Formats: sequence, C-alpha cells, structure tokens
Amino acid sequence: MLGNVNRVQFGLGLLVVLVAASLLLLDVIESGVAIAIGLLGIILLATSGRRRG
Repeated sequence: MLGNVNRVQFGLGLLVVLVAASLLLLDVIESGVAIAIGLLGIILLATSGRRRG
C-alpha cells in the first residue's frame, strides 16, 4: 500500500497535522493558526506520494 510513498515525509506531515489538531482542541492556539499549520501538514502528506524522476 505504501510502496511508492516517501515514509519520512508522510510521517512528518501526519505528525504536523495531528499536532495542529491537538493544539486546537486543547485551546492552545486559535483556529487560524491551526489552519495554517494543518495546511502545511496536508501539503507534506499530498507530496509524499509523488515519484522522483
């Protein structure tokens, strides 16, 4: 299933998304900041499946 995925980039993106969601749920950061951080994580997740070359 994850044969052509860059695992480091995928894991980092997943970590960023989960941290942003947890900080938002714990009311540490506001929703705008959480959206910005989460979007960065989603971009990392989306680009982790691209093949090089």
